Amino acid sequence: MLWVCFLISSRGAGPGMQLVARVLDVLQELNELVAIGEDDATSAPVFTGTLSSFDRFPLSSRQPLLQALVESGLYEEAFPEVFRAALLSYDNLPGRWLLEHLGVNEKFSDPAQHEAILRPVVFDSIQGQSDVATKAKIMVVRSYLQAGKLHVAPHIARDWFPILAKYPDSVTESERSRIEPAMRAAYLNLAMLGSEEGIEPRGLTWARDFWQQNWHKFGCERTSVVDPPGSENLAGSVGDAHRKGIQELSRLTQEALSISERVDPNLYLPDKHEVLTGLVFRQIESVHSMVNSPALWHIDQAAGITRGLIETRIVLKWMPTQDPEIYLRFKEYGRGKLKLYKLHMEELRDSLDHTSGELDAEIEHLQSLVNGDVWEEFQDIKIAGNFASVDTRRMAERVGLLDDYRLIFSPASAAVHGEWGPISQHTLGRCANPMHRGHRIPSLGSRDISSFSVEFALGILESLIGDYRAAVEPVHGG
Repeated sequence: MLWVCFLISSRGAGPGMQLVARVLDVLQELNELVAIGEDDATSAPVFTGTLSSFDRFPLSSRQPLLQALVESGLYEEAFPEVFRAALLSYDNLPGRWLLEHLGVNEKFSDPAQHEAILRPVVFDSIQGQSDVATKAKIMVVRSYLQAGKLHVAPHIARDWFPILAKYPDSVTESERSRIEPAMRAAYLNLAMLGSEEGIEPRGLTWARDFWQQNWHKFGCERTSVVDPPGSENLAGSVGDAHRKGIQELSRLTQEALSISERVDPNLYLPDKHEVLTGLVFRQIESVHSMVNSPALWHIDQAAGITRGLIETRIVLKWMPTQDPEIYLRFKEYGRGKLKLYKLHMEELRDSLDHTSGELDAEIEHLQSLVNGDVWEEFQDIKIAGNFASVDTRRMAERVGLLDDYRLIFSPASAAVHGEWGPISQHTLGRCANPMHRGHRIPSLGSRDISSFSVEFALGILESLIGDYRAAVEPVHGG
């Protein structure tokens, strides 16, 4: 839907939607004339403005269509040369015949120009409920209604059509709040039935190609600076070990960063790359904390970090041997735990006689985290047992520490186990380049100190990075 979203984003809602409608009406009218001539009007496809829908326009009618668009001035207005140049730089582009009609001047061949024209479009529309995305979906519903391929019950029509007739500029907020969710729901139903029109296979192929090509075309952008581990003024043998540890950790960190940045993350399905990268960089942060806390190098104090390193190495080596769905299941488990924590915080607030701004702010923050990837209504919560055949939650409840379990133990356990919740919050940050679909990249910086035995931890970390390289880099040869 890049073309539809581009016009709405760059021209504004009303003008953009009107321009989309004018072009689609020309396509639909010409195609229906051909279908009537063939006594098969009912089989005429619907042109929704998606690039893949353009490929369904009959070959015999393409030249008359292009001529009609050019002569009316619609072609250059609706398909500006700089936008066409950006899209035509992609391989496997659907609808190429329409976009390359007038050719493209070489002055528009710079990839930086392509990113500059596409970046705001993707930024405005990547979230499915955004203003641009909503209006693009309404244009799809409109296309089906105009083509007579979508029929609604009379009572629904009486509610929809008067509002749609004056949408988007002349509706009230009350009308907008009614029609937009209804249109998003209608679009979702049409998308689920899209395979009947031949949309789904081509559209999904192009979506996958688009995001995967973007990783090669455009660079990642960080929202924070990647700082090398710092140094403290420590004396004697402890100071020497600290400085040596800093040097070795810096080398290993750069090695891991190099691996994460040169391996194609598969932007369409980045779960594997994100989970494995998050597991590794979470442990880098743990060792960073340890190196800067010599007082905590004692083996008893280091048990948590030692366990985390070994557990992570086992998990990281095991995951690639399983079904690829394992990475999504890993995320879903962590999301469920984060959702549960939010619900417990809300229960705590409800139980208090007087709430606080700090607690409200924390719950609001948790709400945004919980809904960051998947709406919480679609998230399941799973509670695991423990070694004693009595889960820790029941133990805490029996000794009167249920609130401590909910508010302290549970989130701390997620951190110890390196679950997706803390990884997504603290280890990985969103790439700031919208052309990368908001995939996660390592977010390094100062962290709270918590540590263990330097040489042992660095040895395990080096092995872990070797395992990471083997898991994410493609295998060559036989």
